[in-house]
Amino acid sequence: MGAMLAGDTSPGVKVSFTTEDGTDVFMGRTNTFYNLLQPQQQQQQTSSSSSPSKKSNPTLSLDTLRVFIPPPLRSAMATAGVLQSDDYVPMRDLFTSPSVSFAYERGWRQGFAQAGFPGADEEYDMVRKYFEDVTKDVEGSTVVDMSCATGLFTRRLAK
Repeated sequence: MGAMLAGDTSPGVKVSFTTEDGTDVFMGRTNTFYNLLQPQQQQQQTSSSSSPSKKSNPTLSLDTLRVFIPPPLRSAMATAGVLQSDDYVPMRDLFTSPSVSFAYERGWRQGFAQAGFPGADEEYDMVRKYFEDVTKDVEGSTVVDMSCATGLFTRRLAK
């Protein structure tokens, strides 16, 4: 039940994506977002060498328990250096949980049609037509899905 309500609180699995030409590498973890706007090499160059490594910091295990710490206390603990930072918000990743995505796409999403929305198929056609002019002449166009992060439309756009 914790994974459905607050996302996966484990450190997650390390994931990396490499462009076809191998020039850019994008990294992230399964329990957070992937920064697809800035390749990993650029991130390493811009990060300060004085910042401590997360692997060597004993607060990593405490960071996985942050969902149980009240937000005002989390902020104070981050300021005091006990926690890494107060940037991670568990509910932000709610829809990245496979069980929540499944329930959304095969249950809750159908409620939108009953509320008067055109439905996923017609909404996809609207999105495709909207972006058609700016993506038709560009090879390897990038579209960022800024919705609920289930990938409902992103998977269709990727085809």
